[in-house]
Amino acid sequence: ASFEPLDKFWNFATQLEYIDLTNNTIHGDMSNVLLSSKFVWLASNNLSGGMPGISPQVTVLNLGNNSLFGSISPLLCDNMTDKSNLVHLSLGHNHLSGEITSCWNNWKSLVLIGLQSNNLTGKIPHSMGSLSNLRFLYLGSNKFFGEVPFSLKNCKNLRILDLGHNNLSGVIPSWLGQSVKGLLLRSNQFSGNIP
Repeated sequence: ASFEPLDKFWNFATQLEYIDLTNNTIHGDMSNVLLSSKFVWLASNNLSGGMPGISPQVTVLNLGNNSLFGSISPLLCDNMTDKSNLVHLSLGHNHLSGEITSCWNNWKSLVLIGLQSNNLTGKIPHSMGSLSNLRFLYLGSNKFFGEVPFSLKNCKNLRILDLGHNNLSGVIPSWLGQSVKGLLLRSNQFSGNIP
């Protein structure tokens, strides 16, 4: 019953095109919420639980700096039959864990992915190389391991790549400098020559 007013709010919010509730102390479990506004800014609150669902109308989703936990797979892999229009996905500074999904092929419109400062692990999936519009990729301060996937070379528009503070290894790929303007690789296990 304590979440009933919040349920009413989310039902009301489906009628809104733009929601910005950044820097409040709003709390509640996001697991069963379906977000359908075009712009959703809910950063810096006390939101908890797992990933919400999003409709294909959402273009900007910022849930950074909350207390969300669990896998990001429900957000990216479940019930996405329609083409996504998501351009901005910011989930940094939460308590997300597990591997990041391989479902990136459904999200080709993405320009920014912010997953920094979580507890994410595993290898960076090759499917991220399908994100041809990607300009900003923030994966720093997680527990990723393995090598930087060669498929990221396909992200020709990539300008900022933050891989710092992980457990990545192998050589630093020579192609990284071709389009990237900002490159963060600190605190990893890279070896060999600097290209």
